[in-house]
Formats: sequence, C-alpha cells, structure tokens
Amino acid sequence: MKSFILLLNLARAKSEPEGLRELVSKLITFKYSNDVENGTRYTLTLRELLSYGCYCQFDDEINYRHRHGIPLDELDQHCQNFKRCSSCVTIDDKSCEYTTANFAYFYNQASF
Repeated sequence: MKSFILLLNLARAKSEPEGLRELVSKLITFKYSNDVENGTRYTLTLRELLSYGCYCQFDDEINYRHRHGIPLDELDQHCQNFKRCSSCVTIDDKSCEYTTANFAYFYNQASF
C-alpha cells in the first residue's frame, strides 16, 4: 500500500495531464498482477518500475525529458504511447503546458 501511495504522490507531483491516470493505473496493475511473460513473473521494485526501460523514466527529470529508443516490452510501450500523446497535446494547443497542467484522478481499489 505504501508503494501505491508513493506512486500516486509521484503522479500528483509531476502534474501531468489526465492521461497519466490511465498510465499510472497500468503501471500499478502491471506491478501487482500475476501475469507471466516468458515464463517469469515480473518482480520489479517501485524504484525499478519508475525508471524502467526507455520510456518509463518518471524518477529522473533528465531521462524523463529525453525518453527514446525501442520499447523493451509491453510496459515500456505503454509509457512510449503516453509520451507520444503528451507531445500531441502541445501540437494541438500551444498554450497547454502538459508538464504543469492540473488534473484530477480517482482510484477504485475494487477495479484491481
């Protein structure tokens, strides 16, 4: 539970657009699920999860701004998709600064 609260606080601190709610949800689901990939269960710590792959670089400001490369797997692909969507926000509305925009989110524990 502490990891979950830390992850939500990180999301709030980053002040990302509402689309981050879905990404955070996927990261939490991924971390705490029993899904098996290649016969091995993922056992990432929260710290590893927040600095995972090429695109899930939420724990390091420099890497967060310079995410690139080929996604390592499905989790990294979700983070790449989020990056692409975030970039499109500024193309659609030059006045929108997605890194400082306020957003609201909710969490329903029953959905996990």
